[in-house]
Amino acid sequence: MRKDPSELIRQLRLGRGDDLGKLLNIVWDYAREKDLIVLSATIDTGDVVSLTADKLTMEEVVDAAAACGAKVIYLRAPVAETGPVAAELPCGTNEDEALRAAVRRLSGWVSELELGFAHGGVVHVWSKTAPWFDAWDELTAASSDVAVRNRDELDLDVDGDGMTDEQVQHWSTVLAEDPAFRRACLPAEREACANGLPELVKALRASAPWQRGGIVNHAITKVREGAETHAASLKQRLDEFAADLLNDPEFHAIAAATARKRFATDWMTDRAEGFRLPRWFIDDLVGRARQAAKTSARVPLKAPTGNAVAGTLPFD
Repeated sequence: MRKDPSELIRQLRLGRGDDLGKLLNIVWDYAREKDLIVLSATIDTGDVVSLTADKLTMEEVVDAAAACGAKVIYLRAPVAETGPVAAELPCGTNEDEALRAAVRRLSGWVSELELGFAHGGVVHVWSKTAPWFDAWDELTAASSDVAVRNRDELDLDVDGDGMTDEQVQHWSTVLAEDPAFRRACLPAEREACANGLPELVKALRASAPWQRGGIVNHAITKVREGAETHAASLKQRLDEFAADLLNDPEFHAIAAATARKRFATDWMTDRAEGFRLPRWFIDDLVGRARQAAKTSARVPLKAPTGNAVAGTLPFD
């Protein structure tokens, strides 16, 4: 039996934002710092050791994986696709609208985060759920039941409603290959990219309303994985990039550390097929540039005309 709507609303409003989404980004960066390859995966096996999130932090789990000699860490991070759930909710009262708003607030947020690594023939899994997960799980289960009943009543084929999984993956790949989408940081920027692809817009008109979010989320994952792949392939050239970065007059003029990293991120994007490289790569790049600057009191810079210009970097 579904809980009282007011209790569901209270639970769905738990948490200030996409806390697990933020933790997910930290996982990618921290694991790479430990030279671990991160793979998106479904962690499903009988030989499992469950690691308690209440006792161990994400960093401790990644440290344990590295200490055990693991080379790969598995990651599962499903996001809330609120369209189908919101479509099945009742409407008409203020409480109904409040519940619908509470559900839509979660759109694109990570509902669960699982990390896994293999050691001694056993998969060790650490998992954490969002504070609103229980209410969300109840609503999605109820939504699935309604969807099954509706299909039975209308005699609809399951694969005949909207896009197939293959089509969703196809369009997410198309979107992920868009240079503007790769550069995008904000949800509004990503939505603008999706709206800027006429063929995708046309395909979405014939799809289920919630599949748009699925395409965008899959594309984000593809871009993130592509950025990790590019960063790994460029790691051996970090010293070369650091030297070139030092010779950039704009970088030379920046004093604030955060501004230097932002500049370096955009600077590397032009050299990585449009991917915004992960934080571990940018931190390493700027750190090497900073160290190189400290070894010399004055660093010769290449002016746009090709003439040498002497100057000092404003590093602390």
